[in-house]
Amino acid sequence: MKTIKILVLAFVIISTSSCSDDGDSVSLSEEEKMLVSAWKLESFQYTGTTTGNFEGIDLSSSYEGIGQDVDAVLTFKDNRTFNFEGSYDVLLSVTGFDGMLIPVENASSSGDWYIEGGYLYTSDAFGQVDNQMVQNPEDSRMRIQENTENRLVLVIDQESEISENGVDYVVKLSGQYILTK
Repeated sequence: MKTIKILVLAFVIISTSSCSDDGDSVSLSEEEKMLVSAWKLESFQYTGTTTGNFEGIDLSSSYEGIGQDVDAVLTFKDNRTFNFEGSYDVLLSVTGFDGMLIPVENASSSGDWYIEGGYLYTSDAFGQVDNQMVQNPEDSRMRIQENTENRLVLVIDQESEISENGVDYVVKLSGQYILTK
């Protein structure tokens, strides 16, 4: 169960991650200025696949997650840092296991961000769930589908390679976050 919670937090971190000091002076574009605020995470959903092989054994699976009882805030600061804090449940379906409800309590992450070409890029993200530290293994990006005064919709579609305990995995992930002020 702890591994699943860490994977769920890793999804949030992958979807939201960048790094500077609060005292830094940063010049922001108009699009970036619209992002600077505290955003309430209203909903999220994602689907994906994990493929891997260990000594000839196929470790591939597919999964789907839907956020429920979301009580989380993602804050983008004008120095291009962000902070995520909150709790939520994920209704997770994984190959062979349908509809597991995974509670994620007191999740947090922080890092740096910037916008370029209609995408939100995040990096240097660190997170924590159940007192376990998680670091995003690479920079991530989300397409900004909508960014208005009161609504932000982010779409993730990425592929990551992860090596853990001598096993190499390829993780493909697609999803959407809906945030409001």
